[in-house]
Amino acid sequence: MKEPFHAMSKLPVRYYVVPSIYLIIIAALLYGYFGGAERVKQSVGDLTVTALYPARSVGGNRSPSELSVRFADVEFVLHPFGLLTAGRGTESRRSEVLDYSIDPDSVTVRFSDNTEIVFANRATDRVEIEVRAPDEKVVRVGLKVAAALYRPDARVPVYTSGETVAVLPADSLYDEATGVLWLVDGTAGVTELLSGTDKTDPLMTWLRHRYDHHAVGEGIEPAVDAARSKFLDLVYDGWIGERYDAATETWLDAEGSATFDEEVFSLMVSEVLRRGEFRSLYARILRIARSHATRLTYRSAPILGNVVALGRTLQPEDEKAVGRIRELLESNDPRVFAGRQLVPFVFDRAPYAIVQGLTRLAAELPTHSATPETAVGAVKFVRDARRYDREIDRVLEPTIVLFDRLIFPFIVVSGDGLFLADSEGRVDSESTVRAGVLLSSLDVEDPLYARIAAELQLSGLSLVEKSGFLPLGGDAGERIAPERVFRELSDNPYFPREVSLFSTDGPGVWMWTAAGNVEFASDEQSYTISFDFPVGSAHHLIVRGIKPFRSLTLFGIPWKSDPLFQNYTSGWVYEAETQTLFMKITHRTVRERVVIRK
Repeated sequence: MKEPFHAMSKLPVRYYVVPSIYLIIIAALLYGYFGGAERVKQSVGDLTVTALYPARSVGGNRSPSELSVRFADVEFVLHPFGLLTAGRGTESRRSEVLDYSIDPDSVTVRFSDNTEIVFANRATDRVEIEVRAPDEKVVRVGLKVAAALYRPDARVPVYTSGETVAVLPADSLYDEATGVLWLVDGTAGVTELLSGTDKTDPLMTWLRHRYDHHAVGEGIEPAVDAARSKFLDLVYDGWIGERYDAATETWLDAEGSATFDEEVFSLMVSEVLRRGEFRSLYARILRIARSHATRLTYRSAPILGNVVALGRTLQPEDEKAVGRIRELLESNDPRVFAGRQLVPFVFDRAPYAIVQGLTRLAAELPTHSATPETAVGAVKFVRDARRYDREIDRVLEPTIVLFDRLIFPFIVVSGDGLFLADSEGRVDSESTVRAGVLLSSLDVEDPLYARIAAELQLSGLSLVEKSGFLPLGGDAGERIAPERVFRELSDNPYFPREVSLFSTDGPGVWMWTAAGNVEFASDEQSYTISFDFPVGSAHHLIVRGIKPFRSLTLFGIPWKSDPLFQNYTSGWVYEAETQTLFMKITHRTVRERVVIRK
């Protein structure tokens, strides 16, 4: 009978020796296959490729067991991490590195799902990464980044690591938690790595990258022209059509209320003249003018008449406007720049101290105290003021530098568009359009600015609603009246406006007119005023600051003053106490000339 087995009993030696022999044999076989791995390190320009190959590979496959690509201080771990591929409506899947190939200026890595990633070093200190995915459903792939990347500007996908800047396409992103860089496929999905850069503004860096590589946007200028033309037509059609309330001779405003707006009336008549539809709409224009005669001011007088009575309200109106500007300046309130026609008003109709105050405030205006509207207004003031006062060049930086400082912080990227948004992220469609128009007027050599100007206009106008209304701050139902930007988008020469004669006759001499292509000349003997207007149509002039004179010639004929001139086709009267000339001219030719003998 056998004795019972005890746990502490010793096993025979063979139970230890045999398994040990098997383990040694297996280890030897594994070492035979994989031991003595070969590490390969190759350079392609500024790129360094490091691959680890086993000494032997099952089935003769020479796929690397490890693979990384380094540029400056950014390293991409391609294997053993592999490649994460995400498709629309599908879960992420992993594919493995098959092999890689080297060309004189690039490295191409191939994966088991036939995806390729190309690292191209065609320029010094710059690498482009492009994903080539065979499946159209594939939208992005994930690469492991060994070092942490940091995003200095939340508005754009630009990341930094040491001296390296990674500029990603719009649809790409970097997951800081996992260290995975998700890249999109296709030619528009090129990612750039920049080394040794001077830490330029991330937004400018990204925009320059975007417009170099993004397929969208070719033929941008015709697209802008088409968008502007469409907007102007929508607004005009609204004025004479769906916004017009014939019962009250008014227009629907942004809130949907029927209201008389002198600016709408003036702009509409100017457009009617330009489009050659004055005769067909004359009866309506007359009805509107008669219905709201008591609400008309000097602002519409150049095209609607009654220029003497309404022109006499200029001085008290100017005093009120100067008082408002002075009050805002005393409190350093940037809302002073919200006024649309500060220049030439402050040069011709305000004390020079007002100009100095506005210049000082624009120079000292901090970005955080402004809004998109006031930032655009401040830059516009500086641009316009430089035409009148060279002293501004001494105390203010170039206009484009001021644009960069005050307006660029408000630019945000959304989809394919650029917009201006306030500190709470609400898009300001009006300021977006105005900023684009303003930037397009600046003389800047860098073509990137011209592209940004075009994109801002296209983006803002892409939000246009029925009759040209623009959305207000992204809030549902709130809108901006289109006439707030109509002047800046139109080249109509017949808008009532101030024309300064500052450059030829000094401050305080100016015209209020609706004529086009105005030219003013002055010498010791005479003043000469030339202008355009449609043949057979009448317009009115107010010329302020003109000293008493001997005679006036109109249509080449000496023309006598007549206080009842507004009852005739043409005529004039002069008020010596205010140094104001009032005129009415019905054009016999498109271009007419008035000669005033001193």
